[in-house]
Amino acid sequence: MKRRTWGGIVLGVGIVLLAAGLVVMFAIVPSMKKLPADTNETRHFTGTMAVLLNPKTFEFMKGLPVDITRHVFVEKTDANLSLVDEDITMASQGQALAHQLNRYIVDSKTMLEASGGPADWQKLPGVAPRQGIVFAWSPGVEKKDYTAWDDDYATTVPVKFVEVVKGGVLDGTYHFTSASTARPIAPQTVAAMGLPASLPVAQVAGLLSKVPLDPKVAAMVQGMLAKSPLPTLPLAYFYSYEGEYWVDQVTGDPVRTTKHELRTVGLPDALLAATPLGQASEAQKAAMRVPVYDLTYDTTSQSITDALSKDDKLADKLSLWGTTVPLIGIIAGALLAIAGGVLVARKVKA
Repeated sequence: MKRRTWGGIVLGVGIVLLAAGLVVMFAIVPSMKKLPADTNETRHFTGTMAVLLNPKTFEFMKGLPVDITRHVFVEKTDANLSLVDEDITMASQGQALAHQLNRYIVDSKTMLEASGGPADWQKLPGVAPRQGIVFAWSPGVEKKDYTAWDDDYATTVPVKFVEVVKGGVLDGTYHFTSASTARPIAPQTVAAMGLPASLPVAQVAGLLSKVPLDPKVAAMVQGMLAKSPLPTLPLAYFYSYEGEYWVDQVTGDPVRTTKHELRTVGLPDALLAATPLGQASEAQKAAMRVPVYDLTYDTTSQSITDALSKDDKLADKLSLWGTTVPLIGIIAGALLAIAGGVLVARKVKA
């Protein structure tokens, strides 16, 4: 009786351990792979603002060293959705230059923009319909191209996978790039940046005088402005960029970002089409655009170190609970179940 009793106990313990290991591996750990509700992170970047137009004074500032702070935190949660705030400030030598607040409604598991959400979230400043990657990749990054959202274009842009980094500080991270030639900036983005949608003819002339033009093109511009029947002229803004991103494979965290952003202003194609300038080549039209925001920046080394440390701790935690602990439970449970089954079977035969 004792052998059978012990056999039953061992068998029961084995089954419990086996079940517990499977539950941890397939139920508990997957629930850990999501955006924590207490997310509150700050990243720092440094760079150079080659050109910046002050929309209030209409003065151009050049060659400014800049410090950028990106504060990301979860403001609210609702079921499997998170309301994420991205608060970005930029300063030069202690003087504030720009502030931007984005709010994203994301799926807490994929970290991708999600549709819907509570009605009160939809009304908050900074919330807008978006798609794809907005502030981080999904956990478990794959070696493939992705789609991200760009607020300047108000549409998605491709993000291309380059390689898995081997060696150095960023060893093991996934390297991505994304770039675009000049395309029109969405009107709502222009308004959010405080840039004028139109200017008096005299100010337009002053703007265009800041770019070197082919003499023939310059003469056509001067002629068009002199004959303009309108006291003010509409403006068109354009955006181009080149970005590189190094992403933690486990967490989807963009550990390092380096980027060049260029925003320019010029005259709309529809306005040029009604003048001899409508026959100008795309290169000539591009040459007529004036840089109003020319920024290059990179993540600081300290922020990279902090991000890697945070991501490594999370990866170790996921590895411990997602592989080590469950496997110990599964193996130990299986062995005990077998041993218990043998003990029970022997007693039955006896």
